[in-house]
Amino acid sequence: MQLQSIKLIYLKEILDLLRDRRTIISMLVFPLLFVPTIFLGSTYFFSRFMNRAQEKQFNIALKQETDLEGMASLLEQAGFKIRLSDNPRRAVENKETELGMDVSGETNSPAIRIYADRSQAETSVASGRIEAALNQLKEARIKNELQRAGVPERILTPFTVEKVNTAPPKKMSGLLIGTIIGYMFVTFMLMGAMYPAIDMTAGEKERRTMEMLLSSPASRGEIVLGKILVAITASFTTSVLTMISFGISFFFGMKGFRSGRQPQLIMEIPLDAKTFVLIFASIIPMAVLSATLMIAISTMAKSYKEAQSYLAPLLMVAIIPAMVSLLPGVKLNAGMALIPIVNFSQLIKELMLGDWSWTGFILTLLSNLVYAAIAFTAAVRVFKNERILFRT
Repeated sequence: MQLQSIKLIYLKEILDLLRDRRTIISMLVFPLLFVPTIFLGSTYFFSRFMNRAQEKQFNIALKQETDLEGMASLLEQAGFKIRLSDNPRRAVENKETELGMDVSGETNSPAIRIYADRSQAETSVASGRIEAALNQLKEARIKNELQRAGVPERILTPFTVEKVNTAPPKKMSGLLIGTIIGYMFVTFMLMGAMYPAIDMTAGEKERRTMEMLLSSPASRGEIVLGKILVAITASFTTSVLTMISFGISFFFGMKGFRSGRQPQLIMEIPLDAKTFVLIFASIIPMAVLSATLMIAISTMAKSYKEAQSYLAPLLMVAIIPAMVSLLPGVKLNAGMALIPIVNFSQLIKELMLGDWSWTGFILTLLSNLVYAAIAFTAAVRVFKNERILFRT
């Protein structure tokens, strides 16, 4: 192969790529705007929702067959408005009130039922507020009974239990980011390569420029390699922009979340120089695999629309194994390191956590490089097949 021919094809395709509005949107605009919008927007609305749910005054339908001294005043102090009702459950089901309570049983040990529509997030939070108020009332009554009996209060706490999180803030941040970043990488990587691959294959067939390119002195292998390098550039650029965009979004999102009324979280961006280099290295074979697959499949299409119908299902199929990073308790082992997409998604998660092994890292890179080589060979064979190449 002649490097000069590959370079000319690469530059020609890059120029065509930059002229295509759909490619620019999928490769640049989407990761730079979509990620911050989703992350910052979800963080903002979640924080706002929690604050509103904690402060909102909810109505409670109360049926009190057994007197529980101090309960009504404590609930009112907690921000609830009490409405007497003969059937609290029906009041909640008919949406007359958001919550319901039924106090029945013996005076010494009444039973309390809390009715709430758990499908509504706000009422779920509100029922937690009721439980907190009732626990406060329970503790106060127990202390009063102990004082009457002359028993010291310390009998209630013969020992204390403290949960200590040994994971540093950096690792906790890595867990939060790593759970979704691998999945996002796979998605954006495939989307970044999708439109350039379609445009350079099925698009050229529609524009009748494929014949002109094939009549040039460049060999089929050089043409394929030039096109694949462009798709790799698009895929890799989208991945890096996603990583940068997510890092910035995480920093400002956590900063805004800590400024709210929720308990403060000590978070750190889990990226040092070594982690960044390892993630960068793991992206390369995955970008090559994504690009070569897109080129090989879209070459078989005779039109832009047909190529989209081929690649859209591929994108959906790829997303499912990428979701392995969302599962708790999964570790990258030798067997998993040989499964494409699954290995990459889980490796990114473990790199973010700082809990990875060189064995898993090397196996993942080598296996993805092998799959990329197979896909490249398939793409070259497709380009050499005249029946497929000149479908009309």
